[in-house]
Amino acid sequence: MPVSRALLLGTAVVVCLSCASGAGQAASHPTTAWQLTAIGVDGAWSLSRGEGETIAFIDSGLDASRLPELGRRVVKSVNLAGGGSADELGHGTGVAAAAAAAGDLGVWGVAPEASLLIARVASAGHVPQPADVAAGIRWALTNGATVINLSLGTPRDEPAIASAIGVALAAGVVVVAAGGDTLGSAPLFPASMPGVLSARAVDREGTPGPRANPLAAGGLDVPGIDIPSLSIETSNAAPTPSLISGSSIAAAVLSGAVALIESCSQRMGHRAGMTDILRALRESATDRPVFQLSTAMRSVGC
Repeated sequence: MPVSRALLLGTAVVVCLSCASGAGQAASHPTTAWQLTAIGVDGAWSLSRGEGETIAFIDSGLDASRLPELGRRVVKSVNLAGGGSADELGHGTGVAAAAAAAGDLGVWGVAPEASLLIARVASAGHVPQPADVAAGIRWALTNGATVINLSLGTPRDEPAIASAIGVALAAGVVVVAAGGDTLGSAPLFPASMPGVLSARAVDREGTPGPRANPLAAGGLDVPGIDIPSLSIETSNAAPTPSLISGSSIAAAVLSGAVALIESCSQRMGHRAGMTDILRALRESATDRPVFQLSTAMRSVGC
């Protein structure tokens, strides 16, 4: 039976968006996971698999002990939510898997050779405050993040988070955020912040989810409906392969794609910036519902 999970930011309404998980669904595979096929990951993996990049997830943690393939690529983690270190919500585990899993329980992400940083800012008993998220971003920068995934949001601007993101952008780190699934008239913050790449979840035909917020200025339509990933149905339960929907998971797919572009362009001696990445991804989708990753990678010189 599908369950709905949400991560809250302070006293604001749902932040990260109803990530609905369909328990009991089949695990993914690089040749069958529809989101990977839709963005052309096979061609992209011939150019890069995310090696040399470090994606930071500011979220509810990662159940690394039960996911050896993902766990061995966690460079460092920090617990800003107090209590134990387990992912009690399952949100962070699902997001990280969609971005970077390498066969964990049969699930594959977009960047299976990227390294991970895990900043736990939410738990079953702790709603993340703006200061938690800002601290997670700054910690990620200190520890070598090259991409920061924020599968969370709020209807109002938060100065502490904006300041931390500003530091990240000034350092050349790409920040990816979820646009929101709140039926709002505008994207959530920080997806709405200039300089941030953001994701709106679409299905196989490129149709936005029924609760999707509008695209931000730096927004892209990204596969985000029925994405094979991992969920945790009850607190401290083992992760299970599930289908997950929402802009949280779309942001994870986009973060994985960014890691591939950055990895390849860095190897070619000219690291792509956010503006180049956004342009390349948008131009690659001219006749398709979503971006074509290998086309975008070649557009930035890979």
